[in-house]
Amino acid sequence: MSSEALDDDKVDGEEKGNTTQMNAQVPSGGRNNVVVKVGMVGDAQVGKTSLMVKYVEGKFDEDYIHTLGVNFMEKTITLRNTEITFSIWDLGGHREFISMLPLVCNDAVAVLFMFDLSRKATLTSVKEWYRQVRAINKV
Repeated sequence: MSSEALDDDKVDGEEKGNTTQMNAQVPSGGRNNVVVKVGMVGDAQVGKTSLMVKYVEGKFDEDYIHTLGVNFMEKTITLRNTEITFSIWDLGGHREFISMLPLVCNDAVAVLFMFDLSRKATLTSVKEWYRQVRAINKV
């Protein structure tokens, strides 16, 4: 892992690793705990999973792996005595998985609409992704 990737995990001088469990209910040394759900949507092969893995694990895999349904990862950081767990939900971009959109978008505080600049159709389809997400998540 590069030193740049390590620096991304340091906030307020504390380094946090990846987490695989939700720990929002358990106080940790007097710290507040917050869970932030983030959804990621967009057409197939626009880089949703790659971005999620790069953020959580600090690595990039050149090989394409087709997302079947929904991927889920978490990363916890500490900011001003608060542990923030980003719960990141990645929906496979093929239309056959659209029935799983509520899993990704319900209760999400943020939704990332992703597209590939080299494929104009993926940008055009963001409007449809937005319409479908807004029908589920009014936040």
